[in-house]
Parts: sequence; structure tokens; C-alpha cells
Amino acid sequence: MPSSHPPSKSKLELLDNHQRCWIWGKNTVLETLRAGYWKIWELHYDHSLPASVIQELTMLAFKLKTMLVKSDSLSLEKQCKSKEHQGFIAKMAPFPYASFDDLTTLIASKQSCSILLLDRIQDPFNFGGIIRSAAGLGTDAILIGQNAQSGVNSLTARASSGIVNHIPIVRVPDLRESLTKLKSLQLSIYATSGHKNAALLNTISFSPRHIIMIGSEAHGLSDDLISQAHAIIKIPLSSTVESLNAAVAAGIICYEAQRQRGFA
Repeated sequence: MPSSHPPSKSKLELLDNHQRCWIWGKNTVLETLRAGYWKIWELHYDHSLPASVIQELTMLAFKLKTMLVKSDSLSLEKQCKSKEHQGFIAKMAPFPYASFDDLTTLIASKQSCSILLLDRIQDPFNFGGIIRSAAGLGTDAILIGQNAQSGVNSLTARASSGIVNHIPIVRVPDLRESLTKLKSLQLSIYATSGHKNAALLNTISFSPRHIIMIGSEAHGLSDDLISQAHAIIKIPLSSTVESLNAAVAAGIICYEAQRQRGFA
């Protein structure tokens, strides 16, 4: 379980300044290296790793023209400010978000598609968890805004176990404007809300082409996004629980949407 304590100022600077943005951990780094999607500028590894692992790192780094740097555990810990590097840290280029044009082209090419729109998910661990669930449950792309929204950084990549490399993530300056444009592509829009008049998830039949919108636990979806929805939905919950963590809710709703699509 990730720590509930917010990252220190120095760690946030490390995560968000692309001149010093590092990802670390075996699964996260290896998944990113194998995918070849998010450019790694430098890959530092512990020289005591198994020979077979070092051989794979050497082969992939050569293929991707990535600088490979031999190091030791203590040096890696000092660089990433974490003891959880597992012998792997990587200095990253800015994350390659997909463009809005890429998204519209993807949607236009599909008779069935499920797009997840996230509004102001600020916790990178929640964001990473949502990415992992969405990709695993057949979501075609994720759309996020630039304001009050976590971007893809080290914590997001780690929480997703590197799955940030395997689903298009589109970042736009204005979610409302982008949603208006997407509606013209004949997509049904579903907003999530705990409002008493929202339809229960188990009573909803998702259209083959749709967008599911999920807001933060603190603020929910903004009113200007909800106003564009064709339906407002909620997960049936016991009266003792008011709401779910955004990542948990996203997983439940994405599962139901994919179940109705026949797990295609």
C-alpha cells in the first residue's frame, strides 16, 4: 500500500521537473523499457542485479539508444530519494501524451469504444490505479484536463505498474470544450455522481460508443461537465458508505461497461 503521507516538497520537485524526473522500481522501469513508448534518457542500474537482467537491460538500452549507467544501491537511493528502487531508476523525457486529434481518430475508427474522462484527480496514486484498471478492463483511452489534475509522473507510473505506456492518455487545456467536440462524434456521455436521483449502475445499458466521466472525491464532477451528460449514474452502496475511492469506483464502472461490451 502506498503511504498516505503527501510527498515532500523536494520529492514533488523531483517528480514534476522534467529535467530531473525519475521513475524507479523493477516493474515500472522494465515495463517502460520494454514498451519503448516513453523515452528514457538515462537508465541507472545496480551492478549486483542478476546477469540475465543486466543482459536484457543492455540489449533494450542499445535498441532504444538509451544511456545505460552502472551504479550501486546506495547511489540509486540518493538519486531518487527512495529505498524502493529495487536496483532500477530511469531519468525520463516528458511523458508523451496522445493528442486530441489522435483521440478523435481512434473514436472515429471504432464501432464500439469506451473513453474515460477524469476531472481533477489530484492524487497520483489514485490516477495510476485508475489507469491500471482502465487499461485492464478494455478502456480505449483516458482524457484529463491540465488544471487541478495529476499528470503522469513517477508516482503515477509506479501506481500503474508501468501501464501508463499501454493506454492513450490525452491531456487538454479545457475539458468542457473537448467534451463538446466529442459529443459530435455520436458518443453517449455518462456522468458519475452520488446524487440521490442518479440512476443505479446495475440499471444502465451503456451504448456501444460512450464516455464515462469520473470526478475527484473532494469535488466530484464540475457542473459544466455534468450538464453535458446524457445520463447520471452511481454505484449502489450500503447506507453505511457514502462514497468510494475514485480508483475503486472507476474499476467497478469500467468492469460493468466492459462486461456489457462482451469483454471484447
